[in-house]
Amino acid sequence: ILVQHSATDINLEGEAGNTPIIVACYKDNPEALTLLIENGGKICKPNKTGGMPIHAAAFSGAKTCMEILLKKGEELGHSAKTHINFTNNGKCSPLHLAVQSGDLEMIKMCIEFGAQIDLKQNEKCTALHFAATQGATEIVKLMMSSYAGEESIIDAADGNKETLLHRTALFDHYELAEYLISMGANIDSVDIEGRSPLLLATSCASWKIVNLLLSKGANVSLKDHLGRNFLHLTVLQPGGLQHLNEKFLQMEHIKNLVVDEDNEGCTPLHYACRQGVALSVNNLLSLNVSIYSKSRDKKSPLHFAASYGRINTCQRLIRDMKDTRLLNEGDKKGMTPLHLAAQNGHEKVVQFLLKRGALFLCDYKGWTALHHAAFGGYTRTMQIILDTNVKCTDRVDEEGVCVHIALFVSCLLLLLDQTSV
Repeated sequence: ILVQHSATDINLEGEAGNTPIIVACYKDNPEALTLLIENGGKICKPNKTGGMPIHAAAFSGAKTCMEILLKKGEELGHSAKTHINFTNNGKCSPLHLAVQSGDLEMIKMCIEFGAQIDLKQNEKCTALHFAATQGATEIVKLMMSSYAGEESIIDAADGNKETLLHRTALFDHYELAEYLISMGANIDSVDIEGRSPLLLATSCASWKIVNLLLSKGANVSLKDHLGRNFLHLTVLQPGGLQHLNEKFLQMEHIKNLVVDEDNEGCTPLHYACRQGVALSVNNLLSLNVSIYSKSRDKKSPLHFAASYGRINTCQRLIRDMKDTRLLNEGDKKGMTPLHLAAQNGHEKVVQFLLKRGALFLCDYKGWTALHHAAFGGYTRTMQIILDTNVKCTDRVDEEGVCVHIALFVSCLLLLLDQTSV
């Protein structure tokens, strides 16, 4: 009734610029689509995102609508192969959208009509990248077996230089990763941040993929743009090294990584101490890694543990110390573990370090641990320090500033902060 009415605009745009024909394809309504086309509906009129009826049909799995559109397109001079490769504003083809919805039959239909499998959208992702991200093994197998291009597709890289294997690593798609490796995927390709599939899998805690890649001989010496190897990234994750198959930690080339430094001079032990992952710390120490290793700014693992308040890690590290040298060594600013613990208000760590013999030293600007605690407004930390050494309130820094003044400044800052709130 509406299309027969003279005042009806068949191509009227609605929400997001969708025409009635696009809506009919989204709703998989071939009867309405046919009626609209017969009464002047435009099959190539895009919405505001550049999406056309062919895109809507592909995304919705509307197979009959797809056939109607392709037939009408040929009547208008668009071959099925041209029509099926129309792209929207994001350069996504109907095949990209069919893969997004995971409709295997629609994907088959797109390929049969000539969909270009290696076509890349704005972020240079092929439909295969979309499928790999979803872990859609059957869809990947279908497209791989249908690809007839001259260049290899299995290691195609997107805008971030991520391959299909990188995408499987994001979400631990083990079965698909096995298939890609069996098809010859490069297990050591690196993305724009220098991450191999192994490094990416480790940073995403995709442990099945990590162990798979290690078993397939992935290059463990590769580092990301921050100079981190896969052991650095492993100890950053909850549970840390316990996720790795024990046999890998016994391999010499992997054991050698424990002394490897990132761009800041930090070893995996520094990372483990910062995170406070007790099991990883124990595992690393069992590999004879040195607790005396220093970063570029001369911080030891104990500096990291103290700074982040990792009391159990501090206890574990000091247990293996044969002298108190490391306990009182300063970093490039002359700050000892006690300074760093006080600066961040870690009361238990401050108390523990003092009991184990931490000396009341000054850093290079003349500040003691009490100065740092006072400036941060950590009154309970201050009390612990004062209980140990009352005379420290008379210490002055290199500019002659007494702790009393530092305390006054910290209180003033706290009052100002409350006033601003």
